[in-house]
Amino acid sequence: MKNCNFFFIFYCIIISFGLFSCNTNTHNIFNGTDIEDVMNYMPVLNVQDSSIIQGIKIHKQIMVHYFNGSCSQCIAGLVEYERYTESFSDDNQLGLLFIAQTSDTIILNYYLIDKMHFKPVVLYDEHNLFIKWNKKYINKGINTFLINSSGKILVGGDPLQNKNIDNKYRRRLGSNDYRTDVINNK
Repeated sequence: MKNCNFFFIFYCIIISFGLFSCNTNTHNIFNGTDIEDVMNYMPVLNVQDSSIIQGIKIHKQIMVHYFNGSCSQCIAGLVEYERYTESFSDDNQLGLLFIAQTSDTIILNYYLIDKMHFKPVVLYDEHNLFIKWNKKYINKGINTFLINSSGKILVGGDPLQNKNIDNKYRRRLGSNDYRTDVINNK
């Protein structure tokens, strides 16, 4: 009888551990690193003043989009993410952060600064840390995330590509009210 109780308790502990370890809501997109400290690992590409990333932290929630910085179509598509964040009525409701995987920062900067006059912050992931930190998501094709100011993933997926993900973003942001004039004026 003692043996059965021991195995039952052991089984319950194992099951509990398994349930808690599978919870994706505790995953920090920056591997536990605070957003301000991420620049120690990923330099800022398109702005001179590195304190600008600290301005991102004023937002309660931040959309992070990881993209191929050698892909001209991917670079051109960044404007759509900027429009999406601008579509919300409250300017401080949703921050925006891009992380580029590229070996050629000169060309990426040329497109972002000279051609597009791009304002949002773009970090350069020269050591592929973002992929290492978020491998299970990247392997599933998820490269856009809604996170809180601590880096905790709230929603994984691209709201521009999937209406269900867009609805999840809007529920998390507490907004059904968005500025359609920003989205419609592409």
